[in-house]
Amino acid sequence: MTIMTSCDGYISARSIANIRDRSAEQYDNERKLKSSLCVAKKPIDPQIYLMNMLIEYANVNIHSLSYSEEYYIPNTDENIQAYTLDIVSAVRRDDLDTLKRFKEAGRNFQCRNKVGESLIHIACRRGSTEVVRFLIETGCSIRVKDDCGRTPFHDALWLARPNFDLIALLIHHDAKLLLAKDNRGFYPFAYAPRDHSGDWIRFLKQKRTQICSNILQ
Repeated sequence: MTIMTSCDGYISARSIANIRDRSAEQYDNERKLKSSLCVAKKPIDPQIYLMNMLIEYANVNIHSLSYSEEYYIPNTDENIQAYTLDIVSAVRRDDLDTLKRFKEAGRNFQCRNKVGESLIHIACRRGSTEVVRFLIETGCSIRVKDDCGRTPFHDALWLARPNFDLIALLIHHDAKLLLAKDNRGFYPFAYAPRDHSGDWIRFLKQKRTQICSNILQ
């Protein structure tokens, strides 16, 4: 910007005022631009994306897709008694050989502790895809929730790094649980770290047809 000066070489008061006005305007415009860029860069919430995806796919009322207590496997005294240290430790160690021996012995893999935590909850929280696969193949249902209302999806999405194979496995067996809220009203994707929102959006795009058809069937 060229600054006009008076004939004696000094900047006039009027010129200084113009410079100040332009600087203030320029600063305000830059601030607005930065603010708009921050809004644009804010990651999309994967849960909101999922909801919109379902609405676009079949024009359904998402709030009508709620699940009663009967949808879930109830906890029983038998399951609580079967929840022992040896079987829990095998799941935590990803020890499939020991788990297979327990299967041959007829052990109860649908076991849960007194607060409703199941073996599948533990395996999902650890990101142990093959253990979850094994448990499902033995007949374990993923329609379980603990006393806080958390399903296996809540625990699987809580991982620091996305485990797409694990979530794909759970979706294959019961995608409806993606819409299950915990006792605080949080959907599973609310547990996913925000810095991986873009990764989950891409995953949902890839699985769009499978997810929507499974939830709405």
